[in-house]
Amino acid sequence: METTRNWLLPVLLAAGQGALMWLAPGPAPGPKDARPEDLLDAIRVVAAGDGIIAPAVTRRLIRAFAESAPRVPPATGDLGRLTPREREVLLRIAAGLTNAEIGADLGVTTGTVKTHVNGLLSKLGLRDRVQATILAYESGLVRPGAP
Repeated sequence: METTRNWLLPVLLAAGQGALMWLAPGPAPGPKDARPEDLLDAIRVVAAGDGIIAPAVTRRLIRAFAESAPRVPPATGDLGRLTPREREVLLRIAAGLTNAEIGADLGVTTGTVKTHVNGLLSKLGLRDRVQATILAYESGLVRPGAP
């Protein structure tokens, strides 16, 4: 992550000043891999004063931004209204577990899981598990790629 930060800001500053950013640390396509017409188009964009960043750099930029985004503490906002057990159920819903799987994981019956699911959906004003999963990710309770 620190390596990403070392090159990320210069890339963005250069792109903002009309630069052609094709190279990035690690295995990434560079001008040597570009088709001549693509490279000429990129040069025209830069000559017009705009910046261009290669897709490989863009992917790294997005990943670095997502990884460094501040995590919203789970106890803030509407999530703070959940009981600890409802929060555990929400985490497992976001992981894609069924009620039976959640019950087995937590050592409770499927009926108890349904009660917790209904409670958290009601408290959060959500209509279904899909909305609960989206909220878990958007609030930072769950991070993409995290185990």
